[in-house]
Amino acid sequence: MNLGFETAPTTSDPIPAWTGLGSVSLVTTENGLAPLQGSNQVAFAATGINRISQTVAVCPGTTRLTLTAWSRRTSTGSCTLTLCIGTLCRGFALGTVYTAYGLTAVVADSPVISAAIACLGTDSPKGYLDFVTIGY
Repeated sequence: MNLGFETAPTTSDPIPAWTGLGSVSLVTTENGLAPLQGSNQVAFAATGINRISQTVAVCPGTTRLTLTAWSRRTSTGSCTLTLCIGTLCRGFALGTVYTAYGLTAVVADSPVISAAIACLGTDSPKGYLDFVTIGY
């Protein structure tokens, strides 16, 4: 699952256990912003659709799933985090300090979970994500 993004990246797997779409990268401290915990965080570029996702296996009989992610943005511009469990998604306006955001959904099978960040602004704002958890 690589919840805190601590597994070392490789050329073929830049964010281990996660599938990236768009401009996402595993970074340590960037723009003076350190990870919430551990050594790594995921940086989402300022433009376009940038998302990470993975399919999670759930235990038999599981009916609800809670996805929590810690996220923040740079000090300029504005960014929105979108968390999804299957087809249920919820957006959150990001602040400049790491904050926990969450989503709970009814699940039947092994859903795809995802986190996407979109930013707007003239100073190339970026969004950051660290420490993603799943509760049953």
